[in-house]
Amino acid sequence: MSTTSKKKQYLSHKLKGGANNEKGNRFENHFAIFKITEYLNSYSESKAQVVFSSQVEASVDDLLIILEEGNKEFYQIKNSKSLKWEHGNKQKSLCYDFLNQKRIEKEQDSKFRLLLIVNSVSLQLILTQSLPKSLRQHTEVGYFPYSDSIHNLVSQHLDFRQELEKLIAISSPSIDKLEALATAILGVWNGCNKKDISLEVIYAHLEKMSLSFIRPREIFYLSKEIQLILDLIPNFSYIVHNNYLTWKFKNTDTGIIPFPIGSPDFEEIEIEIVIQKPSSFEALETIIA
Repeated sequence: MSTTSKKKQYLSHKLKGGANNEKGNRFENHFAIFKITEYLNSYSESKAQVVFSSQVEASVDDLLIILEEGNKEFYQIKNSKSLKWEHGNKQKSLCYDFLNQKRIEKEQDSKFRLLLIVNSVSLQLILTQSLPKSLRQHTEVGYFPYSDSIHNLVSQHLDFRQELEKLIAISSPSIDKLEALATAILGVWNGCNKKDISLEVIYAHLEKMSLSFIRPREIFYLSKEIQLILDLIPNFSYIVHNNYLTWKFKNTDTGIIPFPIGSPDFEEIEIEIVIQKPSSFEALETIIA
C-alpha cells in the first residue's frame, strides 16, 4: 500500500471514529433528557432529592440517578447494533463491568438497579434472554431509539413526547413547542458539569429560560389594565393557560407569546401595551410579534 493510500485510510478511520463518538454522545444526551423529563413529572414535589450525574467513577458509568432515600440507578448506554455480555472474568466486557458494580453496591449495602440501554428492540430481546444468572436480580435491559436530531426524537418516540406533553405549559402543544422544551432541557443539561445536578436546579434554570414553555409552579395573571386594552381590540381573542398567552385574530391568524406572564420579557411587552394602547390588531402585532 502506498503512503498516500495509508494516509487516506488513516483519515477515513479517524473520521469514522469521530462520527461514531458523536453519535454515542448524542444518544447518551437524548436518553438523559428523556429521564430528566420523566422524573420532572414523577417528582413534582421533591425535585431536590433526585440527582443526576454523567460519566461517574463507576464500572457502569454513563448515567447515575440517585433517587429518594439514596436509591441508585446505574445506566450503561450503548449506541451499537451488536453487543454481548461475554464472561464475567473478561475485563472490559459488559458482564465484567456489571458484576463489578453489583459487587461494589452489595458491599455498601446499597439499594440499586443496573440498566443497559440499547437502540434496538431485537438487541434488547437478545441481551435480556442471554442475561447472566448472576446479574438477573439487579439488572434490566431497556430500549431507547437513536435519532439524529431532537426534532426526530420528539416526532418518533411516543413515550418521550407524552412526557413532554405532561411537562409543557401549553395545552395541545405542537411538535415545535415540544421540541423547544426538549431543546431547553438539553441546553441546561449540557450547560452544567453533569455532576450531582438535582432536578430542582434543572427546573429552576428552565423556569428562567425564554422559549422553554415549561409548566410553571406559580401562576400569574394579566393585569386588569392589560385585559381592558386587549378586550377592546376588534376580532381579537386570547386565553391564558399556565402563564402563557395564546391569541387569535379572526379565523386566519393565531400565535402564542413565547414569554410567560411574570417574566421580565413579558413585563416589557405589558409596558409597551400600556404606553401605546393599541386599538387594532395591526398595532398590537408590532408589540407582540
